[in-house]
Amino acid sequence: MKIIDIHTHVGDLVSGRPLFPYEPYEPYSKIPDWAYFYERSEFDIAKMQDTITPEMLKYIDGMMALGERGMRILEAVFNQEKSNAATLENLLSTMKKNCVDHSVLLPIEPLRQTQANIEICRNHKNILTFASVHPKDPEKLEKLERYMKSGCRGLKLHPIVQGVHPSDPSVQELIEDYQKYDRPVLFHTGESTYYVWQSEERRRLARLEYFEEIISKFPKVNFILGHMGQVTQRDEALGLAEKFENVYVDCSIQPVEGIKDALNRIGADRMLYASDFPFSLMEPTISVINKAVGDDNQAKEKIFWKNAERLIGKV
Repeated sequence: MKIIDIHTHVGDLVSGRPLFPYEPYEPYSKIPDWAYFYERSEFDIAKMQDTITPEMLKYIDGMMALGERGMRILEAVFNQEKSNAATLENLLSTMKKNCVDHSVLLPIEPLRQTQANIEICRNHKNILTFASVHPKDPEKLEKLERYMKSGCRGLKLHPIVQGVHPSDPSVQELIEDYQKYDRPVLFHTGESTYYVWQSEERRRLARLEYFEEIISKFPKVNFILGHMGQVTQRDEALGLAEKFENVYVDCSIQPVEGIKDALNRIGADRMLYASDFPFSLMEPTISVINKAVGDDNQAKEKIFWKNAERLIGKV
């Protein structure tokens, strides 16, 4: 069965520069197993402890003893470690290993430039890319036009990394112009910590209650809620999809119960396979969908590739 991964990354999405403490910057040539205990449990918190080494468990317990602050620092550290595996070579080898036919890259400007992804796509026909512009960039509309004319398949916005509220006037101006391209907008959704110094206010920028205003203003634009709001706000993400027919969800970082929940509430027509590579892995995200969907091959086809092609065009 064909597989299109709608949500992947290459390059440093966290800082746009070599990651501390690597001097000089040496990206991982092999994705480290120790950083992916959550993925190895197939995003099931109850099973997660079984996948952690005693050494790692001791480290995690020490951070958790610091309370909420420790948990956020831990998340930031792991996001930096995973970002260090975001090489094109790692993506291509992971695709081959998991029989993924096409991957869609998601840049986040100004950290990861869209043009760098466009150059990759020119040399690799199985790689596609969305565009990204910063909503407050004074040249955002000119850049967006140039990127879309270069073949970008959608628009990626990240409230937390870019530091912009989803309903900010600059976002509305951007999408007002963008809707003429008839391509989807993929928002990161769900609270996440990427920086040790990150404020609680910035972390909250991707909460699901902040997206209804922008979605309701542009009924002709298809919005993809990245990560389905993650585990903590899955209910809110699916609630938006139930309310608005132009809302889709990507299935990254969801356990089996999350995929089943989405199937029951919105059906397979607005669900998209996604891994969020390298912040998550392809193997467990594929396995989770297969387990949740069971023998319904029509639903699998929709989730793994048909819905994606309906949104971004034939690949």
